[in-house]
Amino acid sequence: MLCGDSMRYRKNCFIFLFALMLLFIVIVIIILISRLPKTEKIVIKPIKRSEAYKRAMEIIDFVWEYEAKELDRNDIKLPNFITNDKKTYVGIPYCWGGYISIDLSDRKEVKNFTDAIKKGYFPGNILTEGVYKDKTAGLDCSGYIGAVFKLREKVSTETLKNYFSYINLSEIKPMDIFNSENNHTFIYLKESYDKNGIITLEARHSDSIKSKDKTVVSYRTYEEINKGINGKKYKVMRYKGIIDDEVSIRMDQYEFNNNKNIAYPAKKDFIYAGGMDYIEDVDYFKLLVDEHDEVLIKIYQLPKGIEAQLIDDKENVLMYFDSDVYKIKLNKGIYYLKFSNKEISQKYDKYIFEVK
Repeated sequence: MLCGDSMRYRKNCFIFLFALMLLFIVIVIIILISRLPKTEKIVIKPIKRSEAYKRAMEIIDFVWEYEAKELDRNDIKLPNFITNDKKTYVGIPYCWGGYISIDLSDRKEVKNFTDAIKKGYFPGNILTEGVYKDKTAGLDCSGYIGAVFKLREKVSTETLKNYFSYINLSEIKPMDIFNSENNHTFIYLKESYDKNGIITLEARHSDSIKSKDKTVVSYRTYEEINKGINGKKYKVMRYKGIIDDEVSIRMDQYEFNNNKNIAYPAKKDFIYAGGMDYIEDVDYFKLLVDEHDEVLIKIYQLPKGIEAQLIDDKENVLMYFDSDVYKIKLNKGIYYLKFSNKEISQKYDKYIFEVK
């Protein structure tokens, strides 16, 4: 008899039952631990700043083709630039929660963005609510950062700190990042010509109908950065595995002048030599005409791949240029010389002109 009336038997019975209870608890704990989701081990792989810059621009300049198909879902919305026609596009589309880029994917069934589109994925999703939506391809803001630095997992603006360390603004270098947790993040490239802001590399999206909704070269003012977003300041961060080397930034001294609101002021009797630094680069130069006057524009060099226009303040095209000298009578007002690529290709062509 296991539990007799004697003190000895009662003691042995208690010990035996206690041991069984401990064993049961241990087994339960082991089962619970085994069912916990496995977390990816954080791996910090070294990368040179120059390599990160090269990857960032390759993603921005990525060219792909897409023929729209019927969108029979209400949980996603395609980026504004996607049309109903078969068309060639530039840049990886913004995709909420997405981590599918030109050479990586966190979806087991697809290898990269090209593979995803071939397999019926939708290009992007700009409905920024909930979690990642199945069968959508592209990158959100933190996904773009991860793709540039080749992170093995999809990170958020909150988990970027696992791979990036905080630094002082005075220490910032090309390919460091600004991050506002739970809001937005982007890469710092260099200060803009006007000294009022910086040139950034980022996956942008906004509620505006004119929003780019993709990976782009962009511009942000210091005022905007200092203000932060949704009450949270931007903080400067640096990749923990960064290797310092020289970053040869392939952008002319007039950047960022991609629209007429931040056009570079062109002075008379000064020679300007610029270029198309990436596929969708557009350069605006502002001409101020004080009174009805004849303006002399000398186009010394204009490659066949670059289009040059004279436009007014309402974006009306007044004339197109070739490599030649032009005498133009203009009324008092503001005008712009606009340079852009004619085709979706990147040759890094240079133009040279002078205004007299």
